[in-house]
Amino acid sequence: MASTGSLQLGIICLLTATLSATLQAQSEYEELFFKYGVFSNTMLLRSQPTIAEFREEIARADIVLRGRIEKVLRRVDGPYGDQDVLITVDRVYQGKLKYDPPCVRIEAYNGGIGDRYVPGLGQLPGEGSNVLLPISIIHPHVGSRPPHDQDFHYVAPFFYTIDGEQRLETLWRLPPEWKERNTLSHVEKLIEQVHEQVQPRPRFKTAEVLMEDNFNDGSVAGWTFLQGSQTQRLTAPLAGDSLTRSMVYRYGAESWAAPQFLLEGFRRGLPQSVPIPKDSRTGLFRRPCRDGTLIEFGVIDGRLRLRGASLYRQHLTAVAGDPSWTNYQLDVDMWTFTDPTRPRPNYLKFGPYGRVQVPHFPETRGEHSFIAAEVGTYGNYDVAEGLSVAGQALQLRCKYPEPPFISRERSRLLHLTKILQWHPWPVKDNDPLHVTIRFFQRYVEAEVNGHKLLQSWIPADHPGAHHGRVGLWTFETWAEFDNFKVTRLVAAP
Repeated sequence: MASTGSLQLGIICLLTATLSATLQAQSEYEELFFKYGVFSNTMLLRSQPTIAEFREEIARADIVLRGRIEKVLRRVDGPYGDQDVLITVDRVYQGKLKYDPPCVRIEAYNGGIGDRYVPGLGQLPGEGSNVLLPISIIHPHVGSRPPHDQDFHYVAPFFYTIDGEQRLETLWRLPPEWKERNTLSHVEKLIEQVHEQVQPRPRFKTAEVLMEDNFNDGSVAGWTFLQGSQTQRLTAPLAGDSLTRSMVYRYGAESWAAPQFLLEGFRRGLPQSVPIPKDSRTGLFRRPCRDGTLIEFGVIDGRLRLRGASLYRQHLTAVAGDPSWTNYQLDVDMWTFTDPTRPRPNYLKFGPYGRVQVPHFPETRGEHSFIAAEVGTYGNYDVAEGLSVAGQALQLRCKYPEPPFISRERSRLLHLTKILQWHPWPVKDNDPLHVTIRFFQRYVEAEVNGHKLLQSWIPADHPGAHHGRVGLWTFETWAEFDNFKVTRLVAAP
């Protein structure tokens, strides 16, 4: 009788523990649902954008127009769908059109789930659809020629549709704060307010040098490498919800290598790391990886080499400077290099960071933030795929702190990564690029080889809106850096 009671008590305890774990998982799932937009397989990602984010998109656009899709000239479906369409314009709210009707490339960013395309999710608008488009004007320095005999591309990375009741909708759904505010009349007022609040470029000049490193001493003294990995936070919160797992719970979506941290793999969802040894001949931290790629970093021949590997060893991020630095100009020479012994094509994702914030410096699981003026199209598929630029572009990328379970594709869709501006630019191995970035208050601009290509404003809610460290970065790329200098900027009359 006693053994039966003990068995019953054991079963009750087991059921209680199981129920408690289930409730805890469900609680965490609901937290993710409301905070980050993690949905079950009957739903999509978090609705976007907020009203503040919509204002930012409008402010960054070269042209904002409303019209009707009359003809689809080209269409590519799939997880990264895009199409070229002719628009009959009803109204231009911002900017000027050179071509009428304009041919606009409309993107459906991540119209699938994970790496799989799911028909019916995130569909591109068809002929006869009424749309509102924030458009970037992109000049074809590299990549495909503009369609329909235009001299440049009109590109709308995000699009909005207008339904029969004259209400605005997105690729997914608008957040609750848009309720009763997504009428066309209200949206047009928002656009007009943004146009009235356009800020002029601030006036500034250079002052004293804050930091300078030509790497001639052969060391990386003063530089610290970020280290860590993004890992799954918990197992699938709902049994059998494989779609949610593919969307969010991905083992090691990103990792950052340092001398004492090389991600080897995962066991039970936990990262396994080992130190990276120094090569006795070159002095570089160097280690071949199981996939045939090579990771190495350090100073060689008076240059800082950052050579990232693939899979779980992608990021090399060297950080320097003072987190209290505010207004400054960053200059650096950089280029990629070839390696005949390893014929894999170089991946063009590299460049300088400014306004870097690392809460648990130098550890990160994705919670660090920065503004990059980088070569490549990291987190910005449209210029790499839709325009056949193959990463040959310069972009201003604004990264926010991310939860450790969000991949970079989700990061942009969730507006945790924002592409402030981008511009196609030819990049060839061994050809030097001199990049200059200027940060003054929330204003940021970038030059390449003396050509001013990019300018924008850092969102006010970004951790690096006013101050932060500096850094150099590569992602699965073989690159070298030299003549790094940071100069303070002050207000000019």
